Amino acid sequence: MTSTSKYIKILSTISGILILGAGVTYYRAHQTSDPAMPIDIPTTSIAETPPVEPTKIYAQVSGAVHKPGIYKILENLRAKDLIEIAGGALPDADLDKVNLVAKIKDGKRINVPLKKPEKIQAGSKPTTKIHLNTATAKDLQALPGIGQKTAETIIAYRQENGPFQTLDELAHIKGLGPKTLEKLQPYLGP
Repeated sequence: MTSTSKYIKILSTISGILILGAGVTYYRAHQTSDPAMPIDIPTTSIAETPPVEPTKIYAQVSGAVHKPGIYKILENLRAKDLIEIAGGALPDADLDKVNLVAKIKDGKRINVPLKKPEKIQAGSKPTTKIHLNTATAKDLQALPGIGQKTAETIIAYRQENGPFQTLDELAHIKGLGPKTLEKLQPYLGP
């Protein structure tokens, strides 16, 4: 073997090693930046907070509702919500007397009153006191000893002289004597 062929063989071997080394280096350099290759990125886990349970309170509803009682309800409900939970208001409930938008606090009691009777049937004794300054002729006729003519006279007197200040002013009405006034006392309010 000649020195030239020896020299070419060594040169070929060295060239092969260099090409192989360059290929390995290139492969390693591109292996970590290849987007298709999965990369291990350390992650921190965020602790999941358990869902917050809404606060419950106790409230009472009474009066003109279908199911009066004590209820465990969600905090910040309104009075109208509590009435609905209690089955709703009765037909004769006076909801104008209740603040329906008030927030219910723990230990609160809501009372739904009944409407007061509006008119009294003629000839029947009143179950509540009649107020002389607001009574109609029909209301007055429900009183013992008061007929249509006397009722109209009371209303006319009220219109001419202003509201009654005391029940004693009824003595000015023609046809109302002391005995009739005495019978009327339990049924009249100022």
